[in-house]
Amino acid sequence: MDSLQSIKTPLRNNVSAKLSSDNKTVQLIIRDLISNNHTTHVICGLRGIGKTWTAHIVAQMPLCKTNFSDGVIWIGLGSQRSLDYTQLRELYIRICSEIKFDDETTKPCFDHVLYSDMSLKHKTDKEKKREKKAMIQARNTMARCIASKSILICVDNLYDVEDVKYFQFHNYNIIRDKNLRTMVTTLNTPSYLDQAKIWQITNLHVDEARAFFLGSLKSSITEVPELMEKYSEMYRTCQGNPLSIKTLSHLIDDKVEGKNQVSLDNFAQKFVNVPIEPRIQIFNILEAAFTHSSLGTSFNKITWRCFAAFATVFKRGNCSRPCIAKSPTIALFSAIITRISKRKKSLLEKDVEKLLKFLVKLGIFNEIDGFDDGKIPRKFYQVSCDVYQEFGEQLSSSPQTHLKLNSLFVNKYTTMFSNSHAAFGSNEIDYFMLKWLPSHLRKCGDVDDQALTLPDYRFILERVKYMGAAAAARKHIDDAESFIRVSDVSSDILIPSYSAFSRVLESVSYDKENGNGSVTDSKDIIEAMWNLAISLFSHYYVKEGCQFLQKAREYDDSNDPMISIDYSLIQSLLESADQDHLNTVRALVKIGSVIAQSTRRQYAINIILLGLKGLIHCLGNECIEVARAHVFVGEVFYHDLALYEDAITQFRLSLPILVKVLGEENEEVYDAIILCGKTYVHLGALDTALEILEKIAPNLKGQTDMDVALKIASIHMMMKKYHCANDILIKTSRRTEDIELLKRIDDMREECKEQGRYTI
Repeated sequence: MDSLQSIKTPLRNNVSAKLSSDNKTVQLIIRDLISNNHTTHVICGLRGIGKTWTAHIVAQMPLCKTNFSDGVIWIGLGSQRSLDYTQLRELYIRICSEIKFDDETTKPCFDHVLYSDMSLKHKTDKEKKREKKAMIQARNTMARCIASKSILICVDNLYDVEDVKYFQFHNYNIIRDKNLRTMVTTLNTPSYLDQAKIWQITNLHVDEARAFFLGSLKSSITEVPELMEKYSEMYRTCQGNPLSIKTLSHLIDDKVEGKNQVSLDNFAQKFVNVPIEPRIQIFNILEAAFTHSSLGTSFNKITWRCFAAFATVFKRGNCSRPCIAKSPTIALFSAIITRISKRKKSLLEKDVEKLLKFLVKLGIFNEIDGFDDGKIPRKFYQVSCDVYQEFGEQLSSSPQTHLKLNSLFVNKYTTMFSNSHAAFGSNEIDYFMLKWLPSHLRKCGDVDDQALTLPDYRFILERVKYMGAAAAARKHIDDAESFIRVSDVSSDILIPSYSAFSRVLESVSYDKENGNGSVTDSKDIIEAMWNLAISLFSHYYVKEGCQFLQKAREYDDSNDPMISIDYSLIQSLLESADQDHLNTVRALVKIGSVIAQSTRRQYAINIILLGLKGLIHCLGNECIEVARAHVFVGEVFYHDLALYEDAITQFRLSLPILVKVLGEENEEVYDAIILCGKTYVHLGALDTALEILEKIAPNLKGQTDMDVALKIASIHMMMKKYHCANDILIKTSRRTEDIELLKRIDDMREECKEQGRYTI
C-alpha cells in the first residue's frame, strides 16, 4: 500500500504528527505501542480518512510483530450498532481462538457471568444497566486470562466509541509489565479514556494531497505531459480525503489504460466543478469507474451488477464486509453474468477472472491468501472499505433484488454441485455452503428448501465433519431459530432438525469408540447436546430438552463432568411436563432452578424468566400460584445465583398478592418478608433491612424467631453497634436451650467483645 494521510489531534496527552511516504506516523504509533506509557491506542476520524489503513500497516510492521511474541490478532467488525453482551462474548472467544494457552483450563470461561441475553428489541434502563455490568465482568475475566500474554489486539471499525472500554485490559497490574496492547479504529473521538492515546486522523493538506495523488498514479500517466496537464489538478476537488484521492487515481489509471479518454474528459469536467461531500464524491467516482472501463463496453452492466451482488448477498448481520472464498465468489459472478448476458459457457470462467482482477486493480476488492474454518488454504475476496460496501448495497437496495440475487446464487450452487457428482466438501463452495446454505435459503425466501435442509442427516453430518460438533450445533441452532422467526411455520422444525443432529452425534461417537476415527471429541459432543437442549427449553419443548440433557449425561461419564447437574431432578420433570402449556411453563421454572445449581448457571436466568412469564400469561398476576412462583424464583436468584437486585424484585412482586390472599399474619407472608430483609443486607441497604426485620420480629415464633433475631444482631454488628447487638444476643439466648444455637450466640458475643472493645 502507498503512504496516506496526515494525523493531527488537539486532544490532551495525545500526539500531533504527519504521515509521509516513509510512514513516520506508523513509526510513532509503534514506538508508543511498545512502550509502557499507554495500553490502548484509538485511531479515529471520518470515513475514508485512512483509519484501517494506518492500523493495518502498524500491525504488519516487522518491529510490531517482533515485539508481540504471542501474536498480532486482527478483528474486523461490521456491526452498525453498539456491542451487546452476546456479541462481546463471541468476540472474546474469537480472540482467544487465536491465542496459544497452556491448556484448556487457562482459557477464559464466562460461565460465571450470570447474564443471559433475552434478545429484547427494547431493553429497559435496568436491563441495559445489568447488561453493561455483565460486559464489564466479562472484560475483567478476559483480562485475567490474557494478562501474561505479549499480544497486540487490533479491533477495526468499532461502531460505538463508548465500547472501547471493553477492550481495555489494563485493570490488572501484571499487564503494565507485559506487552498486552489494544489498537482500535472508530469513527468518533472518545471524550476520555484512561491509559489510552488517541490518534485523530484529518484530511491531507494541499501539498500532501498532491504528492499522494501523483504517487498513486501509474508512471505511464505521470510521464506523459499532455495527460498531466489535463488531470494533475483533479485531486483538489477531493478536499484532502485520502480515499477519494486514491479512488480517483484508480479511475484515471483505468480510463487511460482502456483508452477511454473521452469518458474521462466528460467525468473530469463535471467532477472538478462540483465539490461535494466525500462519501457522495466517492460514489460518483465508482459509478464512473464501472462505466466504459478497460474491460470494454460489454462489461458496463456486468461489472457493477456483480459488485452489487457481492456486497448484498454476502453481507451478514454481524459483519458487513466478510472475507469470501474464491469459489463462492465465482459462483455468484457466473450466475449474474449468465443472467444478464448471452456469454458462451467456455468464456464464462475467463470473464469472471477478468472481472475479479479489475475489482482488485481498482482497489475495490482486497485479495487475501488465508485459511478457511477447516484450516485449508484458500484465496479470499473482501470489499476493501465500508464506503465501497455502502456503494454496492445502494446499487441493489430493494428487498426484491435481495431475494433474486440470493436465489441466483443458491441455484448456481446446486447446479454446480449436481454437475460435479461429488460428495460434500469436495470444493470450496461446498465448504462455504455447509456453513451458509440455510442462511442464503432464508435470504431468498425459500421456506420449503430450508425446511428440507435443516433436518437433512447428510447435510448435518458433513457440517459436523467440517466444523466440529459444538460449532456445527451453534450454527444449526442459529439457522433453525432464524427460520422460525422469519417464517409462518411453527417451531416444529426444531424437533426433526435437532433429532437428526442427535443421530449424527451418536454416529460420530460410535465411530470414535470403534476406532474408526472421529472429527470431534466427547467435550464437543456434550457441548452440542447441551446447547440443543437449551434451545428446546427456550421454545417450550421441556420433555425433549430434558431428553437431550440426559443424552449429554450419557456422553459426560467422566469423574469430573463438564456439566454438573442433578439428573434425578431432570427425570422427575420428564414425568410432569406434558403438552399442556401450563404444566410446561411450570416445568420451565423448575428446570431453570436445577440449571441454576449446575456449572452452567447463566443459562438458568432465561429459562426461569421464560417460565415465569408463561405462568403469568396463563394464570394472571393476581393468582396465588404466581405469587409463590415469584418467591421461588427470588430464592433461586438469592441462594444460587447471588443476583440480589433481581431477587428483591421477585419478592416485592409476590408480597401484595400473598398479603391479599393469605392475610398479613401468615407464616408464608413472613417468610417472604424475611427474604426481603436478608436480600437488602446483601445490597448494602442495612437500615432498610433492619427496619423490615425489626418490624416483623415480634410476630415470629420458634426457629424462625431465633434466625431473625440473630440476623438483626448481625446487622447491628455490621453497623458497628456492638452494644445493641450484644443486648439482642443476650435476650435471644434466654429463649432457647439449643446447644448449637447457644454456641453460635456465644461466638457472636465474643466477636462483639473483640470488635467493640468492652467486657461482656
